[in-house]
Amino acid sequence: KGYGPLAPCTTVRNFSTMRVDCRKRFLCHPIAQAFVRRKVPFIEEPQLSDVHPSLNNADHLRAYITQAQQTMFPAGTGWEGMFSHLAENIFL
Repeated sequence: KGYGPLAPCTTVRNFSTMRVDCRKRFLCHPIAQAFVRRKVPFIEEPQLSDVHPSLNNADHLRAYITQAQQTMFPAGTGWEGMFSHLAENIFL
């Protein structure tokens, strides 16, 4: 009634899916791939675990990503982080 038939929403994701996507995006990013190729140039199609075996562990990789995010964005990556970034750089 009123709005037509209900359709499934395909844009809503849970947080665990978003974390997996973050790791996938990190691994597929050209800068990450170039870094791995530079570190192990003798391997034809290198993986991140070829640089160091601990990088094959998703928990270790998540810890490195989280540490980098907290270093680069101490106020977070949401609205509060954006406002903090603007306040710090307003005079640039």
